[in-house]
Amino acid sequence: MSDDKQIHDVVMIGAGPAALTAAIYTTREDIGTVLFERAVIGGLAAVTDMVDNYPGFPDGMAIGQHGSWNRSTLSGYKLVFVPFADGRPAGPPRDILSGFLAPDEKESYGRPVGVTIGPGGRSLLMADDVGNVIWRVTGE
Repeated sequence: MSDDKQIHDVVMIGAGPAALTAAIYTTREDIGTVLFERAVIGGLAAVTDMVDNYPGFPDGMAIGQHGSWNRSTLSGYKLVFVPFADGRPAGPPRDILSGFLAPDEKESYGRPVGVTIGPGGRSLLMADDVGNVIWRVTGE
């Protein structure tokens, strides 16, 4: 057994959506962060088959597809909208914001991290951890 001890500035117990977001930002600022989860990363939102109280869009959900960096052909790397009916997905995802992949799909220009409803509920804000920016998406 090693006598080495690791020192962390932030220790998070649980890996639900809020903790994951906080861990991303503390890590980006070079704050020593460790996250512990005994069950499913993402919390119950990652395993539920019905969402009936999602704030923002009653007709569906906006989802940031972070992207698969470890595949020969990249996938994801976009913001999509999934229509809902009676609290369940009711159709295929529809692209809202894309263009983050090079034409040969070997390089990414952006990578969605998190999505939230903007002020006033009339826009989406999406964090991008490749471009290191926050995109504001509106229907205008």
